[in-house]
Amino acid sequence: MKKKQSEPEVEWNFESALRDLEQTVHSLEQGNLSLEETLEAYENAIARVRFCQEQIQNAERKIEILRGIDKEGKIRTQPMEEGGTDLEEKQSARSKRRSV
Repeated sequence: MKKKQSEPEVEWNFESALRDLEQTVHSLEQGNLSLEETLEAYENAIARVRFCQEQIQNAERKIEILRGIDKEGKIRTQPMEEGGTDLEEKQSARSKRRSV
């Protein structure tokens, strides 16, 4: 895994980031990389892990805000609030509403 000086920025999606992460793990497990290459691979892997975690959190938020189906059979949603409440707080608030 040689350092690529002119590699363009690649826009990831969840699947490509996960595939790249799996390939990086495989390369690291082989143990054939130099120290510099290992550190670079590790840094890239961490970036992909963070990206994947963010994508999963976004998907969880979207699922969380689904509100049901309207009369026309379309899914009703509530816009996702930026920097809003995390899922645990929403779950706690929902539990409180249900117990009332």
